[in-house]
Amino acid sequence: MKRMRGAIAAIVTLLATLAGRAMAAEPATTGFELRPLPYFVDQAALPIEALPGARTSWGMTARGSGYRIEFPDNWNGDLLVMLRGGGSICDVQAKTGCRINDPLTPLNRARLIAGGYAWAAPTYRDNRVAIETHAQDVLDVVDLFRKAHPNRPDGKAKREGRVFLMGFSMGGNTTMAAVELFPKMFAGAIAGCSGDTSFQSTYYFNLNLAAAALAAPGSPDIAAYLKHFGMPPDLAASKRLGPQFLAALGPDFPRRTNATGDRYREIVKRFSGGARPLFDAAFNKSIGPMVTDYIGLADAVDSGPRSIIDNTRTDYGADLNPLVPRFSCDPKACPTRPVTQDQGHDLGGNRRLSGKISVPVMTIETTGELTVPLSAGQDYADRVERAGRSKLLVQRAYREIDHCGFNADEVGEAFDDLVKWVDTGVKPEGDDIRDAAQVAAPDFGCKFTRDGHKNDPDYAQLCRK
Repeated sequence: MKRMRGAIAAIVTLLATLAGRAMAAEPATTGFELRPLPYFVDQAALPIEALPGARTSWGMTARGSGYRIEFPDNWNGDLLVMLRGGGSICDVQAKTGCRINDPLTPLNRARLIAGGYAWAAPTYRDNRVAIETHAQDVLDVVDLFRKAHPNRPDGKAKREGRVFLMGFSMGGNTTMAAVELFPKMFAGAIAGCSGDTSFQSTYYFNLNLAAAALAAPGSPDIAAYLKHFGMPPDLAASKRLGPQFLAALGPDFPRRTNATGDRYREIVKRFSGGARPLFDAAFNKSIGPMVTDYIGLADAVDSGPRSIIDNTRTDYGADLNPLVPRFSCDPKACPTRPVTQDQGHDLGGNRRLSGKISVPVMTIETTGELTVPLSAGQDYADRVERAGRSKLLVQRAYREIDHCGFNADEVGEAFDDLVKWVDTGVKPEGDDIRDAAQVAAPDFGCKFTRDGHKNDPDYAQLCRK
């Protein structure tokens, strides 16, 4: 097949040469097309009752995403676009996973309306990890909002209000990408429990590959699994071998681990952000299916045989490194090129973040969770630092083990502080989540965590001082 493709490429090159310059060459593609899948928005689920002092609207954009808008009577001229996470893979035959998630209502909704902020939320038109199309969906709902509300409260039609962006999980991935792709659109942004999508995919693969490498010496089947590991990953084989994976890690993993399971715990701790409060609680609650199942999320990227991960430099341990297959991101599956609002092609893949932000960005992280670990925020800070933009980034940590387990007070305070930052230019406080000593401190995360978290038995003693 490779030889055939090479021959075809040679013929195309020859024909182009013979044709001379009479015909302009087609631009080279830098991405790939998402397979069309019959995703749909349940429009009956879009209506939402307005809070007192506000009115709501809802509907569909021209490109097929649903939306909700809530507009306060005392509008201050600003808009927050709220982005949800949680994707799904549409199975055409089984007819499952095709309904697109409803728009996310802001946790700080009452606070927004009381403060005069309008908010809008799209559904997305495709529920896969299609970050660039989601970013376009954001612009679509902003355009709809501005057509409905063209004037600021002062009546100056040419003075458009500010747009803030906030997203959690996949919505946070979209937020990070959108502020890089369309920097002139936003005044500031908050990304929660998120990071570079290729980094996150690599992390999920690492959880699987590290466990397999630890188990391989005692299992010819798992050794063969590693030897033939490729893209897309063989989720069925991983799930079939799951009992062997887990048995190698302990008699009742993760509740009871053996020496190999203890080593795996330390590897996961290192991959997920280092020693920190609530890691063990999160590990015991969440790690089981992550060992074998989470590589299946590659299907949501729709990359086919292209690699969406980069583990070329990952250190699994001196004895494990030779056992683990290595991959680098295919440029088409991990694109970095510009995207326009109306672009309809080459929008697939794990968009690689540059960290080149030009507006204030705040990331909010949970200390313990493993779904999108603290290391994703650490990696994002590294990217922003390499781009020379650290003055535009603030990061905060919250004591929680559940994915995106923030409460309304925490989100409300973060948004208030972001707006003050944009208004005054004074950078708010944050946490240094890359300082290993600070992260490992027993009271790490206390500064911004507020009451209401039931997963932290030490909160009252350590944080209420």
